[in-house]
Amino acid sequence: MKKTIIGIAALIALIAGIQVQAQQTPKNGSESIMGTWMIITSKIDGKLTDDSGDASSGNRRFLMLTDSHFVYGQIDPSTMKIKKFLFGGSYTLKDNQYTENLEPGGKKASHTIRLDGDKLYKSGSLTTGVPCEQVWERFKSAAPKSSRSAADGSVSVGQQLIDLSKAKEAGVITDAEFQVQKAKLLGNK
Repeated sequence: MKKTIIGIAALIALIAGIQVQAQQTPKNGSESIMGTWMIITSKIDGKLTDDSGDASSGNRRFLMLTDSHFVYGQIDPSTMKIKKFLFGGSYTLKDNQYTENLEPGGKKASHTIRLDGDKLYKSGSLTTGVPCEQVWERFKSAAPKSSRSAADGSVSVGQQLIDLSKAKEAGVITDAEFQVQKAKLLGNK
């Protein structure tokens, strides 16, 4: 369990770094949804819910998307620090049909998605089959640069490689996925 949490944390860091590498060409047409999203509204089974995160702590729910993987978590909007990872996995996107494949476990959640500027609309069902409609807004960071950042504010390639290696060691990504992402990172420099 601890390895899985460390692996997910490494995957999040990797996702953050990869999202900076905008020159990548995603294999499934997902470039327009790649990035970090913050929840605006959520309807579960037709009822508006407080799905923004942990209301008692003020944390907000986020969704990070690479060209092939996703992670949900909670962030403290005042400090921009990730407070909690919820779950993640791979996804497929064909036209406007988005399917999340939760890892581990293999449960699937299918949605129809629509982009409107910096808003992402998801309509479909949860892994339990319960109907779900959500609106997400693309996140634009105003956070201070961290020590993990290069001079221009992006995450350094070296740090991305470290995070990628940690994700592989924890079993979050396969060796083949590691090699593909490593080649993308090194090919862009």
